[in-house]
Amino acid sequence: MMSLGQKIKSNMKLFSLSEKKTRVFHLAVLELTGKYPSLIVRAQKELLELHSRKPEQILLWDRWQALLYLPFEKMANQVLADTPDGGLLRANSPFHNALSKAERTAIWQRIGLLQFMEHYSNAATDLGLEISEQAAITGVSVEELKSWKTRAPQEIRKESFECLKLVVALQKSLVKIAPDKKIRRHWLRHKSQTLSAIPLSLLIDGKTSFVINSIVGAAQLTLNHDDMPRMGSN
Repeated sequence: MMSLGQKIKSNMKLFSLSEKKTRVFHLAVLELTGKYPSLIVRAQKELLELHSRKPEQILLWDRWQALLYLPFEKMANQVLADTPDGGLLRANSPFHNALSKAERTAIWQRIGLLQFMEHYSNAATDLGLEISEQAAITGVSVEELKSWKTRAPQEIRKESFECLKLVVALQKSLVKIAPDKKIRRHWLRHKSQTLSAIPLSLLIDGKTSFVINSIVGAAQLTLNHDDMPRMGSN
């Protein structure tokens, strides 16, 4: 059975940016209700005020009222549904005003971190970096990196975060230069004539910025002839 996060990720492409944001926001809020039941109470209080302010939408408020009394999974499945009805619920959610400005800011910061961690994980996987290599490059322990596979960190040290960002930047630069993943991975682990060193060794030595700056604007990576993509029948 897919988790709620996996359900959202698998259908994210179907929605506009604003719809993506409101669905991710509600995923984060609904997951917090398990830890902080008072959020449900505050949402119920907000619904009472909505009944007074916008009585013409009473059917919608009654729908939300019923949802808030459901078990978490049933409520979440309806609120996060990939349907026009789900979109209507999210657009008129009592959770928006039930949260303080500081709480909303904290949730968006958390969402931003989750999205960044997904970018980092994709970059590290694309480059074929082993856990031990990631640890050497980023300064994050092997144990902590392993834990991120099942639970994203609540926070990341500034120094490590900067190293993680450089890995993402490097992978994005390499994709532009060498669309073939095999070529990117080969280049990373073999001596580059341009860099006069093995790129991965430079990354481990803390010279990721140097590697990135060296390849920006490059027409192609330094590769053996057999590693270059074939053109036509030649």
